[in-house]
Amino acid sequence: MVSAVEIYSIEWWDRFTNDMKQWYEDAIEFGDEELKDRLDWLDNCIAFAEPSDSANYFVIALQGKHAGKIIYIDHDGAEVVVYADTFNGFLEKYLTDPIKEMDFFGCYVRYDDGETDIQWIPTKYI
Repeated sequence: MVSAVEIYSIEWWDRFTNDMKQWYEDAIEFGDEELKDRLDWLDNCIAFAEPSDSANYFVIALQGKHAGKIIYIDHDGAEVVVYADTFNGFLEKYLTDPIKEMDFFGCYVRYDDGETDIQWIPTKYI
């Protein structure tokens, strides 16, 4: 099983924030200009968590229209979703129903039996 969400220790925040910013800066440089308007907080945010090994991040926006909010940003399509209004709201939302939230993250959270190539997304217990 892969853990659903990894919250980084503070010493990793710069690394993951820089990795995320570089990906979006490259996307903008290679022609996705409209992305710039949706990411008005990109230069001032902190990436602090991700669904395990997904390169999709939870960030705290420090400025822009989403300042102070927790944003889930999916690099595949550059979807930006305000996940919670506060860090405590982020924890409460995820911990209240982790199965539902893991389903939201979809292809990044899967179980396998360790013996075959069969995988499944944990939307319900069997």
